[in-house]
Amino acid sequence: MDRIALSKSAVGVTILLLPFISSAHHSRVDFDTSSVIEVEGELLNVTWRNPHPTFRVRASNSRGEEQLWEIEASGIYVLERSGISGDEFPIGEHVRVAGWQSRINPSGLYITNMLLPNGAEVVLRPGGERRWSDVYSGGDWIHEAANSDGRGLFRVWSTESYDVFIQASLGIEVQLTEEARVKMANSADLDPCVPQGMPSIMVNPLPIEFVDRGDHIDLQLATFGVYRSIDMTDRPGVDSMPATKQGYSSGRWVGDTLEVRTTRVSWPYFDDAGTPQTENVEILETFAPSDDGIRLDYTMVVNDAASFSEPVTLSWYWIDIREQMFLDDTCPGRN
Repeated sequence: MDRIALSKSAVGVTILLLPFISSAHHSRVDFDTSSVIEVEGELLNVTWRNPHPTFRVRASNSRGEEQLWEIEASGIYVLERSGISGDEFPIGEHVRVAGWQSRINPSGLYITNMLLPNGAEVVLRPGGERRWSDVYSGGDWIHEAANSDGRGLFRVWSTESYDVFIQASLGIEVQLTEEARVKMANSADLDPCVPQGMPSIMVNPLPIEFVDRGDHIDLQLATFGVYRSIDMTDRPGVDSMPATKQGYSSGRWVGDTLEVRTTRVSWPYFDDAGTPQTENVEILETFAPSDDGIRLDYTMVVNDAASFSEPVTLSWYWIDIREQMFLDDTCPGRN
């Protein structure tokens, strides 16, 4: 998540959080999103793989000199949910590209739109709009909720749209204590290829799946292939358990709603902006299927008195689009 506002208040520091997902885990802070530039030239190659597809375009600069543009896009899942595939880009042909220029590499670009030789446009920014043509693909996520088949919670759940996820994330407000503010000021950048712990691992647009194991429930996240186990028994001695990145989660049923309490979390960050949390953090989640069975409403409340002057609450929902579960390989070869 990118921190977009920081202001002092009587209770500490208030941070408004906006996740900006280009793959599942990479942010766009290296690009100047305040303006869009256009580049025209020959599309030399396309590399369609995570952590993000890349394009190389040979163009001429203002001095008539050849310039090779290194262009990156959103992650494959984000693009394919928009109906975009890697085989629709004509290598060796003349294209027009729009995007945000890199702050680090003058020949680097984060692509938002591409105009193909046949006049069709590809909108590569999730939730973005067409720029040149009435004939276009991409932009909005393809989604159509399936009819319920009575499976309840235990199935694959998908984010309905990128906009739903972003709008929910815009509502997250964190009020830091003075102690946490000092920690955050001294925090280092997080490695985007290190799988995060709770609660930030849950804040992503990729699918999740619940599997009933009787005495526990498996919660599989596509993001990094992270697996959570939710204990449905009254296990003693929880306070003496070793802390882990995902913590210890215990669940109970309230009607058809699954309530989950997670403690013993060793992951020191609330989000990927480096907002600190302590091992005393307590995370309360509810997963509530709708009456028609096609929607799963989600709420998370995070309590950590040492870091947050008041609880942090976030909520959104998933739908059932009959998506197949997969394990994300955004950072292949990571430990």
